[in-house]
Amino acid sequence: SEPGTWNWYSTDLLYPEIRQKELASLDSEQLTQIEEEIQNGDWLVLQGKVGDLFLNTVNIQISDPRSLFEPNIVFGPFAEEMPLYSFQVINGLTSKSIVRMDTTLEVNAKVFDLYRDSERYELIHIPDFQTYFRLLSYDSEGFYVQAAKKYPEQEWFYGLEYPSLHTGKDHLLKLTWGNMIAAPSSDIYSLEEFAEASSAPLEIWVEDEKLPIKKCVVVNSPKSGDADFALLEGDIQGQLQTLLQKQNVLPETSILIIGIQTEKDGQTLQLPTGFVIQVGQEKTAFAHELSIEEVAGMESLLKEEDPDLGIYRYEQIPLIELIAILTEHRTNRMELINVPKDIFLNVSFVGEGYSRVRAHEHLLNALKKKYRFRLEHQRLTKLHWKLQVVNPDRLEPNQMDPDAEAEKEARVFDPRGYHLLTGYSLKELALYIEDQYGELIETWPHSYGKQSFVFGLDFGDFSELQRQLENEFGLRLFESDRLFNGMRVRFMHDPS
Repeated sequence: SEPGTWNWYSTDLLYPEIRQKELASLDSEQLTQIEEEIQNGDWLVLQGKVGDLFLNTVNIQISDPRSLFEPNIVFGPFAEEMPLYSFQVINGLTSKSIVRMDTTLEVNAKVFDLYRDSERYELIHIPDFQTYFRLLSYDSEGFYVQAAKKYPEQEWFYGLEYPSLHTGKDHLLKLTWGNMIAAPSSDIYSLEEFAEASSAPLEIWVEDEKLPIKKCVVVNSPKSGDADFALLEGDIQGQLQTLLQKQNVLPETSILIIGIQTEKDGQTLQLPTGFVIQVGQEKTAFAHELSIEEVAGMESLLKEEDPDLGIYRYEQIPLIELIAILTEHRTNRMELINVPKDIFLNVSFVGEGYSRVRAHEHLLNALKKKYRFRLEHQRLTKLHWKLQVVNPDRLEPNQMDPDAEAEKEARVFDPRGYHLLTGYSLKELALYIEDQYGELIETWPHSYGKQSFVFGLDFGDFSELQRQLENEFGLRLFESDRLFNGMRVRFMHDPS
């Protein structure tokens, strides 16, 4: 069969068609170019393609000592709006599968008959049982199994006979530990921040209601090294402080609090999720200065970025607009929840050798900790437009020479007429059209990456622009009601 096409990207380098019968490879000149251009933090993206179909993608990132801790263990956002199920099957804890349900409910009658074989299944009756997770599987590498092997004298698989806590739609479940917060994963805290906050008690909250912790498992899991485990019950806070004195928390460690048992309205309940506190490096590991200052009102916005000197400053900038800059998500692609009003900031980051990406990474982490918000990358529903490559033969003659160092430029001869766009990628073109017409526009997946083009377009009638894009550049702009890539920004305290 015909070999696939491999597309290689390195920051601004593009090698669109590398073909060999046995193995796709770069020639010596291309390899030399990559060696000269590549920097810490850059990505190499390899895409396998047969015809117009992308079969697979491999992403390789070059490590960057200036980057924040990238933990191996991250708990995704707990979706309070997830459906509830009337039964649950648990595999891997014992030789039998464990099935939990209310055996008296008519809705479970067929399920009860399916799992009544006592040699294969252990049925546990729990009145009014409901769960967010219909199937749970524990493998040999799971923390509970590891803990049971290391400390077999303790009972790690507790709580199976208790129902799960149900938070209700839009009721945020979170853990606080001094100034640290996880919902269910935390931001990155320095060793100094962890040491200061960890002397405070652990607290579980559903919105503004605090729940007691009756029992839990604490896992100390360094990025490099073996995890250790502790089962806490009764005097949770006292046992936790004793544990921290015994166990050394290393840089780049995830502290998990899982298997949490609580009590509400006199009923013992298991939490449907665990939490993880991420502990990064010492503050002295990063040679930079960072400051965030609230200011009154917005008079004028000042933005200063000098990557050569590692200087990034924003003055009189609204908090939401700064979040948009740091995440590279426009505000029309955000869904805001509990957003505080009228917060304007002066923000400064100075660190020699820090790229824009690294500086923004540190600024965003600091903002998230200060204002206690979390970011949930979601597929959101909103009518929008897609820009799709449908005829590469019409698009590619407009590509710019990769070796040319022409800057991006938009020459506007008439605001509602001819615009000449030089050095624009397809994503930048979509955003430019978005700015002209106020419509949300996304690019359909394509293989051109950051490749630059020259576009001469008439920005008058929108339907005429659509015709011109397709006829002259092989780009179809069509309306879509599919989900689009958005971001939910959820502040964890009601500003009222």
